[in-house]
Amino acid sequence: MCHLCKHLTAPTESSTNWKGPVGNAFTTCETLPLSSAGIRCIPDGPSLSDTDLPDLSRDETYLYKMIKAVKTGLISSDLLREKPGPMSNVRWLTTADRICRLYVVTEEPSDELCTLKLFIVCYYGPMWYEIKTRVWCTDGAMHLLQMIKLLQKFPPSIKAVVWHVVQRNAYWTHPENVLLAVLTDADHDNCETAIDIINTTGLNSAVHPPHIREFRIPKISQSAQHLKDLLPAVQELKIEPPITKHLSVEKSTTSQKIPLFSHSLSFSRCKTVRQIGYKSF
Repeated sequence: MCHLCKHLTAPTESSTNWKGPVGNAFTTCETLPLSSAGIRCIPDGPSLSDTDLPDLSRDETYLYKMIKAVKTGLISSDLLREKPGPMSNVRWLTTADRICRLYVVTEEPSDELCTLKLFIVCYYGPMWYEIKTRVWCTDGAMHLLQMIKLLQKFPPSIKAVVWHVVQRNAYWTHPENVLLAVLTDADHDNCETAIDIINTTGLNSAVHPPHIREFRIPKISQSAQHLKDLLPAVQELKIEPPITKHLSVEKSTTSQKIPLFSHSLSFSRCKTVRQIGYKSF
């Protein structure tokens, strides 16, 4: 989101302002009335995950409603009266809120604004709420796979800007994490595949002496379609996911949920605690 905004609009000139006509409009978008021509709806793209709005923050709720409005072409007067969060170049959720607000009130949106809005409706927003509603560590690799598949639908000019950010943050495509996701997949065949990998490579054996595990972000394929596409060759798999070491192969076949949250939810909780701390003082 950050890199695409800078690529399509202009560099920032302060912590709360952007350069260029589109960037300047982010700051004042809440003062603009709805265009007489209505909203140019974007019905394409993945649907938003079902979520309880009371569980979302104000900014998350605003973006959720805005994306729904853009997809249907209908917006309520109550939503128009709501104001997006304050402009900040370190809060990309509120920037997405403001891009949505600017889009629905612009009669002839520029190509840059249309591209940003399409990215939010078809990529940024759906992935935000998918991660919000599926918080288990076993879902991490699947989330990143979904990001790869969604990005495949964008033109090369957009992929060129976004892809290196996806690759740089591809922690969930580490073989340990992918194997964990495959092991707990609802598809029994995929689960059996993960068990076979553990057995045939000796990852579940106690014969390996303890050693320091070196974590390297793997090179990921832009054409990946399945979790298996994120795994390296079997002979390259050296380490079993630490979280499964206490499980026997028989228990692994049940595909039970492993009760650990991903770092995404943990970060959200830390942010909530921080906000409460600010209010207390």
